Amino acid sequence: MNIADIVVLSIIVVAIVFAVRRIIKKGGSCDCGSTSCPHSNNYNKQ
Repeated sequence: MNIADIVVLSIIVVAIVFAVRRIIKKGGSCDCGSTSCPHSNNYNKQ
């Protein structure tokens, strides 16, 4: 692998990690961290 390939892969990994953290923060206190989980939690509260 070239150094350029490693740099590109590391940037992609960091971007994925940030996206996952955003989804988990939007979900609040949700274990699965998926976008459908917070909706079901709100459903149970009502």
